[in-house]
Amino acid sequence: MKKIKVLIFIALLLFSVLFACSDDIGGNQYGNTITESKVMGIEVMKIDDYTKICVENEQTTDNIIGDLYINDIQIPYDSENNVYYITVASGDNLNKYKLTHSAGTAVSLKILENTELELSLEEIISAGKNYKLFAYNNTQYLLCRLIFTYMPVMTIDNSGTVVDYNYPITPDISEGFMTLTDAGTKQKSDILINVRGGSSRAFPKVSYKMNLVADGKKNDMNLLGMRNDDDWVLLAIYTDESKIRDRLSYDLWSAFAAKNNNFGLHNGPQIKYIELILNGRYWGLYGLVVPVDKKQQKIDDVQSEILCKIESWEIPKAAEIRESASARSVDSIFMKHPDEPDEASWNIVADLVGLIFESDDDVFMKEIAKVVDIDNVLDYWILVNVISGEDNGWKNMFMTFKRNYSGYTALLCPWDCDLSWGVTWDADAPLFWQYREKELTEFIGAGVLPNRIILSDVNGARKKLSNKWRSLRRGVLSDDALINRVSELTDELKSSGTWDREVQRWPSGGHVYDDNGYIKNFIKGRMKFLDDYIEKINR
Repeated sequence: MKKIKVLIFIALLLFSVLFACSDDIGGNQYGNTITESKVMGIEVMKIDDYTKICVENEQTTDNIIGDLYINDIQIPYDSENNVYYITVASGDNLNKYKLTHSAGTAVSLKILENTELELSLEEIISAGKNYKLFAYNNTQYLLCRLIFTYMPVMTIDNSGTVVDYNYPITPDISEGFMTLTDAGTKQKSDILINVRGGSSRAFPKVSYKMNLVADGKKNDMNLLGMRNDDDWVLLAIYTDESKIRDRLSYDLWSAFAAKNNNFGLHNGPQIKYIELILNGRYWGLYGLVVPVDKKQQKIDDVQSEILCKIESWEIPKAAEIRESASARSVDSIFMKHPDEPDEASWNIVADLVGLIFESDDDVFMKEIAKVVDIDNVLDYWILVNVISGEDNGWKNMFMTFKRNYSGYTALLCPWDCDLSWGVTWDADAPLFWQYREKELTEFIGAGVLPNRIILSDVNGARKKLSNKWRSLRRGVLSDDALINRVSELTDELKSSGTWDREVQRWPSGGHVYDDNGYIKNFIKGRMKFLDDYIEKINR
């Protein structure tokens, strides 16, 4: 019996050394040059001491640690894989952090000795390494991982309403609880959540609509510094092999167009990256999106202002719109506000639709500048053509009708810019898209409205477009600025380790491995084409 115990001990010792240093939990080949006795206030344990405890106790799958805190902020936990996600700021030193846990003295915590302890925090994150956290009491032990990331981490728990383990959020609204942890901060709220999107619902990773609530009422919160509100979208970014197309497009619109209006609003969506843990399972990369809604567009109900979303390519007739009475939608146009549309609000929309699609050139040129913001329309044309957004001409666009001194001014802004930067729709492809070289040199009219304004040269639109273009090409739309932005967004995902975790979690999703070099090449060709095109239309 003694001999068997000795053999078991030796086997465990060898296994533990290999396990503690294996790549699948983020280790290198073990080294013996550890000099720190504590990390984040936790003692470092040598491998032979760890092995001894493993021999004397039983391994458990239960979380005997309880809640784990860093500087008194609870750390997001993936219970399926026993992984804690710690969000840190760039340049942080781990000496500023202290780990504690809710189990108190009943459970001991140690950091396993390993060569990762010799690396800087930046090296640990960029190399996809992690610390091994060992917890034990008198009878049991548990080995967890500590993953450090620069990315905010959101946890959502709606486990009380889950029917399908692999599709825990349904199209029907369910109740849940949300926490959002950033470096040194944590926000939390009850939520209502449901699946959103159209064709994307066919994929295993889907997008969600999330409303923050408290005591049954809206709970406005400022998440990641974007805005103070209760209404948010979690964008799955599943089919996008670059993981940056929507964000790059929205960021560009924000940079040169969203605030270019006379109504003091940010006319369009905003987005930031997060990592999501859903019911204790790591769910991967998501975009936390500020949607285009009543609050974002500063809709004034007293002034009877209107917000419409264009959801398909159908062009309704003005007469059909006028007959819609209290309907929420007419063909492609969905009226988001007012909540209860009436004949008066639909007539305002019908007037614009009729002018765009049904008027002759003389009437169009005489009236269009009275009801749209020409600069806004030209900005929209520029964005859609820069990104080659073939799905954003009439479809995937918002129209906001803001009250002016004589009537209403319509503003355009983009939505759902996934089919962009050289990617086009392909219903037969696994992820519904393909890359086409001709996107480099294919003119995108950005819809009938911008095209008619430019071709008819309304209020000197061609000269305005040319001047805007030259100015933007010296700044945010220069080749260097665009390419640098692609590099920044790609690095944000890769340097935090999020990219690799997303690939591992959703291997069937779209991924590219050239650091988005194909988008950089697309930018060079596309911008040269647009330079030549804009020069020609002013001749």
